[in-house]
Amino acid sequence: MLATTYRTGVVASFATVSETFHPEPSSRTPVKDASLTPIKPERVAEELRKICNQRDSGQLDRDEYEHRFARMISELRDRKIDGTRAEIMAALSPLRAEGKVDAIAWDRLTKSLGLA
Repeated sequence: MLATTYRTGVVASFATVSETFHPEPSSRTPVKDASLTPIKPERVAEELRKICNQRDSGQLDRDEYEHRFARMISELRDRKIDGTRAEIMAALSPLRAEGKVDAIAWDRLTKSLGLA
């Protein structure tokens, strides 16, 4: 611990980096190293429909929708989607046809997941 004395006689102490608590690296499991099961295409479509319905009904504002959409894409990248490209597109395409997902979100989703 480092100590500094000021002109007023007050001693301030500062913990050095080595003295602060850090959990052992083995106790933390990075998401990419964990064995996560892939997500079914139907589940992806269900979750996307859910956040789009919440956005349309006013339950989610623009920022919250964006946050959830980005988080969903991030989790899908980590966990992967269980299925072929054709199966994934077959599950997601009805959302676009119904108008639940606009063109910008559709492009972002398909490009981010490597489906475009």
